Amino acid sequence: MRLEGKTASTWGIVHGGLYTTGIETFATLGAHEAVKDRGQQAVGAANITDFLRPHLSGRLEVVAVPIQQGRTQRLSQVEVRPPEDDKLVACGQVRLQNIEAAA
Repeated sequence: MRLEGKTASTWGIVHGGLYTTGIETFATLGAHEAVKDRGQQAVGAANITDFLRPHLSGRLEVVAVPIQQGRTQRLSQVEVRPPEDDKLVACGQVRLQNIEAAA
């Protein structure tokens, strides 16, 4: 999946909140797929995002990989990189709680 970044701050770089939101969104999508057949949904419990280098604008690739999937929780590692140079722009870990799906 891809995340499209635009200059979003007065300093001319993408705002870090875009990365934090993207990291949690991609982790949650994967967690949802893992638990939906059990009648559960995944909700955020913790999001730790590190910003490693500035990015001005353009496409970013986001890859979320589960570190641990359990009955009640999932932990994912997420990386954000521009496809043209593959340098890590941001990374994060997201812990999600599996709860019963809303009726």
